[in-house]
Amino acid sequence: MKKLLSVIGLCLVGCSPASDKADDSDGGSALDAGFSPDVGGGLDAGDGGLGTDSALDPDAACLSSKTGATAKPANLLFQLDVSGSMNCPSTDTASATCAASTSSRWSVFKTKLKEALAKLPDANSVGLMHYPTGKGTFSGSPTGCVPQVPDVDVGPLSKTRTAVGTALDARIPEGGTPTHDAIGVALANLEKLSATGNKFLVLATDGNATFCTGCDISCNSAALATDADAVIAKVAAAAKAGIRTFVIGVPGSQGYRTILSRIAKAGGTAPAGCSDTGPTYCHYDMTTAADFGAAMSATLASIGGAALSCTYDIPKKDGSFDPTKVNVRLTSGGKDSDIARDPTRKDGWDYSDDGNQIILYGPACEAAKGAIDGACTILYGCPTVIR
Repeated sequence: MKKLLSVIGLCLVGCSPASDKADDSDGGSALDAGFSPDVGGGLDAGDGGLGTDSALDPDAACLSSKTGATAKPANLLFQLDVSGSMNCPSTDTASATCAASTSSRWSVFKTKLKEALAKLPDANSVGLMHYPTGKGTFSGSPTGCVPQVPDVDVGPLSKTRTAVGTALDARIPEGGTPTHDAIGVALANLEKLSATGNKFLVLATDGNATFCTGCDISCNSAALATDADAVIAKVAAAAKAGIRTFVIGVPGSQGYRTILSRIAKAGGTAPAGCSDTGPTYCHYDMTTAADFGAAMSATLASIGGAALSCTYDIPKKDGSFDPTKVNVRLTSGGKDSDIARDPTRKDGWDYSDDGNQIILYGPACEAAKGAIDGACTILYGCPTVIR
């Protein structure tokens, strides 16, 4: 997990004024220089992609100034099912409720979540919600079964990590499973969140939804299925608006796997080749895990790695900025590797469509997110190495 979550999102960026000595000055933007992200030129990388050694001398005369640029942070809101069945151990997938214990799936889940958040870089933001509010049918109360505001507002982990841990420890699972309302409320909170970076909902549940939207516990199975379609459409609309949804199916959710898989697919987080009918579902399916704790650690590491960004803003520069003289280096474990520019965006870096950002793609992105004590360095001044 440390490998996936310990990446340092710092890029040192240099440009190419006439001086051959490094400095930390800022100037006009890259777009002020009138460049297009499709400008050609540069050196051929030969075998391209992510090299094993650095091909560029960082002290070369063509390299000049450098400034800091930070990867866009991830904003994750966890919406957690704390219905009564979460008190059951992972091996008990039949009981509707159990007595609390240290072996319960809730106990395992919250422990692994706290461990994961301890390793996620502080610049990323996390918030926490739960459902239901507690026991009861909530008759006549269309918003009563799900809290409408987060237990912990989404904020930088440096400020929210302790509060999230405290809130997790204070929660005692009880009540039913109003998953449809829980998704809608969480998305609404993310929609109004004013924050830099990508937004994600992380839903975790251990069973079938037992309420239709509006906290309606009296609806039948057919109505629940129709209601699920409406919720999935809402998730898809949110994904188009920039809010993606991860789904974790805790042991006990085996009867709900198709719906959870569809939610993840609509939420824009499905892996290639997945299927709503299995055996490889589109969500994180824990129902057959031999070791729930180990599987949960791996799942949270995967979500953390997927949420971390490979997008870097280009700091403002003066008119001497030359987009054909840009190179990207990854440092991991004390070793430097050069990443070639890849206009096909399969494995390497490229400019964003508006030219304001540098984005890593494919294996190059995964390598950057998984760098141990690493940094991405973007060097300006020497001819670009092209894949």
